[in-house]
Amino acid sequence: VKACCFSHDGLKLATASLDKMVRVWDLASGKTLAEFEHIGKVFDVTFSADSTKLLSASAFATCTLWDVTGAKVPAIDNVPLKEFKTGSGTCFSCAFVNDDQTVCMASEHGTVYFWGVDNNEKSQLELIAHDEIIYK
Repeated sequence: VKACCFSHDGLKLATASLDKMVRVWDLASGKTLAEFEHIGKVFDVTFSADSTKLLSASAFATCTLWDVTGAKVPAIDNVPLKEFKTGSGTCFSCAFVNDDQTVCMASEHGTVYFWGVDNNEKSQLELIAHDEIIYK
């Protein structure tokens, strides 16, 4: 497991792993509530403010937006709501900003990217923040 985060109501935990999976767990029972499969390793995961969506950062320059409320086990039953792609490299970190209307993702190239959730457009703002990988 590379990352984990609690839902904002404290009832669920999401985990991201190098096995290409994100899993959502019920903390009361310890059971898996949902699985989301990626094509590459997953390095970060975060819940939206209302805990109905997940954002995950993974290999192949991708952050993926998932619907938690309708999700199931096994992962094959779950389709991404959206994918945000930087073009190259691995995304190691992701976050929701602006009341979940924008996603932020950090790449191995030291660049931070911003995307609009509703319009799926990459912001003109790209921060070339570091000369090395941004992990978190």
